[in-house]
Amino acid sequence: MKKLIIYTLLLLGFSSCNKFLDVKPDDQVYEEEVFSNERGFTKALTGVYRAMASNGLYGRSLKYGVMDLMVGYWNVQADDIVSNDFKNFRYNNGTARGQIDAIWTGLYNAVHQTNIIISYLPNIEGKPNYDIIAGEAYGLRGYLHMEILKIFGPVISQEGINAIAIPYYLTPTHKPEKYKTAKEVLDLIEADLQKAAELLKEDPIIKIGRTGNQNNPNVGDYSALLDRRGIRMNYYAAKGLLARKSLLAGDSKVAYDRAMEVINELKETEAIRFVTFDDIYDDHKDLRFTPENLFAVYNNLSYFNFSNDFVKGNGHSVAYENNLDKIYESGTGSPYDLRFVWGIDGISEEYFVKFFSPENESIPDLVNHASHELQLMNLPELYFIASEVKIEDNLEEAVSLLQDFRAARGIYDDIPNSSKAEVQQALIDEVRREYIGEGFLFSFYKRKFLPIPVTGKIVQPSLAIYKFPIPLSEDLYNPKP
Repeated sequence: MKKLIIYTLLLLGFSSCNKFLDVKPDDQVYEEEVFSNERGFTKALTGVYRAMASNGLYGRSLKYGVMDLMVGYWNVQADDIVSNDFKNFRYNNGTARGQIDAIWTGLYNAVHQTNIIISYLPNIEGKPNYDIIAGEAYGLRGYLHMEILKIFGPVISQEGINAIAIPYYLTPTHKPEKYKTAKEVLDLIEADLQKAAELLKEDPIIKIGRTGNQNNPNVGDYSALLDRRGIRMNYYAAKGLLARKSLLAGDSKVAYDRAMEVINELKETEAIRFVTFDDIYDDHKDLRFTPENLFAVYNNLSYFNFSNDFVKGNGHSVAYENNLDKIYESGTGSPYDLRFVWGIDGISEEYFVKFFSPENESIPDLVNHASHELQLMNLPELYFIASEVKIEDNLEEAVSLLQDFRAARGIYDDIPNSSKAEVQQALIDEVRREYIGEGFLFSFYKRKFLPIPVTGKIVQPSLAIYKFPIPLSEDLYNPKP
């Protein structure tokens, strides 16, 4: 019988003595063997998460390494040609173009892996953890396509929702799929995320929180599916992503309702919550504010990336003076902002504090898990979605939502709120402060087609800036209409 081979992606460099990372995908395994039991499906899902955590995706490029270069967060060295190309939107120059092509390929490869998993789901239908496995796979497929749409798709506010966007893959085919409109893509994302939310409606995260472990050490084998649900696709991730999708589609009322549903549910369960002073002052300082992550992936290489990219003299430094100082130390900012005190303040002496990662973690009790989490969606985004919508029809509620969020950051000063324009600017300021290093701001600017403030100038919005080029190989074998 012919055996098809599944390749799990980018496995080198990941190791841990922690149980929730012990499920390691093999370099090369036969599909029939992998998908014969729950353990095989878990390995395959682990392969997708690890691919997402690679430097070519969320480990670096889709965070500070590419996306944040274009929104004025970093100063880079003069001889760093590729970083300067991105800072100046020269997408077609050599290595920059190569990194963009790698983002496209990496995200679609991850989609392909999820589709292989989905195609074999009937093998475990009715098994105890079927709903979790299936929910993760469908949720990942919707999430990954939404990321591709955000980066490579049209500026919907300018080009319309019926503009040609990207292909959407529903099967593990190697044949190119035809390009779909943004509306068609968003409808398919909606279907995948709705299915994920339904399958995950009894997700353990609801009862045990994002870092809990539902495995019984005295009964049965350990399952990574039941441990640290916050670094896997989970119920709250699927529900939150539906709100993000609705805002991207222009369905503002639906986006508001969905965001508030998750906000209110989390107030009850506290499965995901705002960071507290105790989290920051603890021996394992949580400078990445991980209790707020609805969805994240785990990257064991965080220390190496930190030391290569942020330690003084190694690449990136925060472009603070004449740019970010205007939002942290004036206007709607505050020197008491936790993000400033624990992430920005003091950077000129050594490094960008937020991404600090300890070097020696060979002793399990000393591992700072928070320093390895890569945020993919967090609780503040839901407040920003709801507030943005309410700016148009209920300014008082919009301000209240922003003030609730600001209080969680240690800011109690009122924002200017006499007009929509003032509240809109306060929202933009909060988003800029919140997502330094997270790769979020560029897509926020793109969706709203905003100018980009960088050191010493304002970059005016354009389609050329906000749309990454499709890889040449894709254009050759699957030309865009």
